[in-house]
Amino acid sequence: MKSIFRQRDIRAVGRFQSRGDACIRLNEVIPAQRWGIPEGVDADAPDGTFVGVKNGWYPGDEGWRVNSAAVVLSPDPRTGYAIAVMTDAQPSMGYGVQTIEQVAGEIDRSLRTP
Repeated sequence: MKSIFRQRDIRAVGRFQSRGDACIRLNEVIPAQRWGIPEGVDADAPDGTFVGVKNGWYPGDEGWRVNSAAVVLSPDPRTGYAIAVMTDAQPSMGYGVQTIEQVAGEIDRSLRTP
């Protein structure tokens, strides 16, 4: 994901012609699947913060694999970042989602604290 948002690498992504195109795709997630990092970040984010997300999950034999990757763009350009939280062997999808939201919230707060 990081390479999508670096200007010099943007053409290598293929179907994306600009950072804006990539953000549009990351923002097209239906509300029912907009969990994970956006929920962890949105609680404390300043107005105007954009969180584009791509989530994934899989019920494996050893437990659920629940993952969330996002780009967080703030009105202050110095505070934007890309983040991925990946879990394994979760007892349920809901438990994995809660874990991701808590981790994302902690990381977001630590990055925004001067």
